[in-house]
Amino acid sequence: MKQRIRNRDTKYEAQSEGFVSSLQNYSAEEFRGDSRDRRSSALPDLLLRFAVIGVCIAVLGYSVYMIADKLAADYRAERAYEDIRASEEEYSPVRHALDLPEPKEMLTVQQMLDAGGEYEDYVPSDYVPEDEKAHYASIYRNFLKLSAQYPDMYAWIYMTDTKVDYPVMKHNYGNPGKKPDNEFYLKHNYKGVESAAGSISADVYLNDTFYANRNMIIYGHNMKGNLMFHSLKLWCEDDKNRSMIKTSQIEIYTKEGVYIYRILGWYIDNSRDFVQQNFSDEADFLNFVANANKKAGRNKSGIEYNSESRVCTLITCTSGDPNNPYRYVVHGILNSFLSFDSEQ
Repeated sequence: MKQRIRNRDTKYEAQSEGFVSSLQNYSAEEFRGDSRDRRSSALPDLLLRFAVIGVCIAVLGYSVYMIADKLAADYRAERAYEDIRASEEEYSPVRHALDLPEPKEMLTVQQMLDAGGEYEDYVPSDYVPEDEKAHYASIYRNFLKLSAQYPDMYAWIYMTDTKVDYPVMKHNYGNPGKKPDNEFYLKHNYKGVESAAGSISADVYLNDTFYANRNMIIYGHNMKGNLMFHSLKLWCEDDKNRSMIKTSQIEIYTKEGVYIYRILGWYIDNSRDFVQQNFSDEADFLNFVANANKKAGRNKSGIEYNSESRVCTLITCTSGDPNNPYRYVVHGILNSFLSFDSEQ
């Protein structure tokens, strides 16, 4: 037993001596060299981490700057339009449609029979309720004043139940000798100054005489913050607004007077059928309106129309695939027209 223990101790002593002797083969310089190698290999990793953190901070800072700059630009753009709107102190915004008034004189059945069908069609009265006169007159006066300053100002659009209350520009409307450009007012405000928000604008190929257009096409950016035609997106996408389709109206102020449209319907589409301006005959026009009604589906008002009707079409972009662009499209049918003395 003692012999086995002695042999084991001898074995351990030999292994210990071998380990010690192996350590003696290394110099102090070699030990220090290993430490330096470890430190030198850790340094690039540390620098890389700092570089990545620095890049992340820079990207974050730039993103915050861009967001702040965009918000500031949107605020300035809206402020520019806020300054030229008619003062709300002058009128109470209309929240219901203006129905066609009763005729001034209605023939009796006997008078119709006696006339044998030879009588003039009734002409609607130009009567406007007193509480609505200030609304129409103030926007009309404001438009006339501004259109004298800005020759490309074609009209003014106001849409109830939304924040749409803007001038409608038409490029080179005031300079008919120059080539018009539909892109211009997508990138410039009503003063002609570059702006990401752009302006609400009429298609440049429309007739300069407003009533001559069977389909009045008006474009506007879908800007966040309820700028430009962003209200249309919110209005179209909220099912609660479907109940307002019977009462909402589009008012377009021109030098001739105010064209008031009732909502026909709205939809999202990428076919571009909605920009048709010229119609070969009455059947072609009726087919256009019927197609718009079909696309609107349950988002239509059911308002009546005929071959003599006039349509306005409001268009703004969606946030979909830029290579297959869809548009929010709102159609209105002309319901009535109001004329004013220019002195009003």
